[in-house]
Amino acid sequence: MRVGVGWVIGMLCLAVLVAPVRAGGDMAPAEEAAAAPATPPAVAPGGNAKKFNLFCDIWMQKLQDRASFNRGRIKWTNEGDDVVGEHVDYGESRTCVTRTDPGKEPIGKITYREVRYQRRGATPDAALAVPGKVVERFDVTEIFRFADGRWQY
Repeated sequence: MRVGVGWVIGMLCLAVLVAPVRAGGDMAPAEEAAAAPATPPAVAPGGNAKKFNLFCDIWMQKLQDRASFNRGRIKWTNEGDDVVGEHVDYGESRTCVTRTDPGKEPIGKITYREVRYQRRGATPDAALAVPGKVVERFDVTEIFRFADGRWQY
């Protein structure tokens, strides 16, 4: 059992897996096929799945708080008559799923979109008043384990 738990913990060290996304916002067909699971994951038994949905909501709120923090701390540079800066934001869309195998700790997976924006305007306030230009997009997958009665990160 200890070897199995060690393996799970080792796999969890790979907490963030990043898949590049095309400019249009979706994965390339080959990437989509590779990303699709061969079999649908089983939902963790008992209340763990409900606990994970709450954990997922809290996690996504933390990301929204981080996005607000990022927007408030943009490093602005002067380029001609404009100021230019970049920040990271997180999309509203997400998936939260749990998986368990008999005799193993449940695993939870959260997938969401991370977007880096460039802002440009006459002043920082003017630059933030209009939608930013998308510089980079990624789909992010984070993996969590259920242990000691709660979801761990």
